[in-house]
Amino acid sequence: MKELVLDPDKRIFKKGQDISTYYFVKSGGVIVKCNSDDDIYISGDLVDPLSLVASKSTGDGFSVGKTTLISANKKEAFNFLMANTRLLQKAITKTTELIENYHEECDTTIRTFEETMAQIIRKKQFFLKKYPPLLFGEKPLYRKAVKQMQKKEYSTSIEMFNSYLKQYHNSPLERPAKLFLALGKMGAGELSEAADLMIQLIDSDNDDVSKYVRQLFNLFEICDTSFSLTYGFPKYSEKFLELLKTEFDKQKKSDDVEHVFAEEDKAAKKIFFILSGSVNLMKNHHVGLFKLNELKAGESLGEIQVMLQSKWDITAIANPSAEVATLNKDKFVKIITNESPEDGITILKYLLNYHKEYVREL
Repeated sequence: MKELVLDPDKRIFKKGQDISTYYFVKSGGVIVKCNSDDDIYISGDLVDPLSLVASKSTGDGFSVGKTTLISANKKEAFNFLMANTRLLQKAITKTTELIENYHEECDTTIRTFEETMAQIIRKKQFFLKKYPPLLFGEKPLYRKAVKQMQKKEYSTSIEMFNSYLKQYHNSPLERPAKLFLALGKMGAGELSEAADLMIQLIDSDNDDVSKYVRQLFNLFEICDTSFSLTYGFPKYSEKFLELLKTEFDKQKKSDDVEHVFAEEDKAAKKIFFILSGSVNLMKNHHVGLFKLNELKAGESLGEIQVMLQSKWDITAIANPSAEVATLNKDKFVKIITNESPEDGITILKYLLNYHKEYVREL
């Protein structure tokens, strides 16, 4: 790590520039200009934190007054944050502020189901080229099933895709077929089954099919929870999990054990962590209440919602034998910065990836 002394109004980086060096402000300040938006960084701030996950600068960076910076590569930057609790907490706080500044409500009505279906159907030939079938008979059945979906004959299309998946298991075209099957299930109002298929597709690979699965999740009118379901849950350290168990024991003794951990459209006040058992995520939709997903031991939800002080977009109900610990924002931030900074870095990256994917276009 090096110390740099800059004169006032000195350019540090350009918008969209590939970044391999990251900066902390020691004194003075930095302004990052992006279109009509200016982000200001002062003493103790990590400059342009989004560049840590985007590997590109989000704007044009200039020094403000006589400025001293500490430069670091990515590994050094993360190690520096872990070794400095105050800076880590400040980086997390700054990141949540940046998200809130750029955050516009996720517009889940940009595309209707019909528009999304039409877009995916237009990709039927692309999928054939990208995932070429191996056996005779695959293409005709695939095309017939898509044709039925185009006619909105969802039941017939579902039958055909189920037949395809039974006959041609492990075909390269299996993933696009499951995508179309999920689409058909949505059209038929079988939303829980559609969600289950979509989770399977997301969990197994990150490819062109996954891109369209994420679009389908938006049709469920979820935003923050969609990020957790499609990009995965934070992976916490053993130390953090031990602290959670201690917290759960305290909650049990005080009879503060809950069963409903989130209510749709209510303020998100606590992150919940499943220690054992499972928690069902339920969603109200125009066709009625349906099960979106089931979270299992080791998974959590609420990091985004609680840190941004937003509302739940789902309802979460624990199964009877589940053991679930909860933390409010202050307690959570204290643990991940003071007691387990390794997890502080995990959450910083998680927030930054949310910012990159859902809030700010680079």
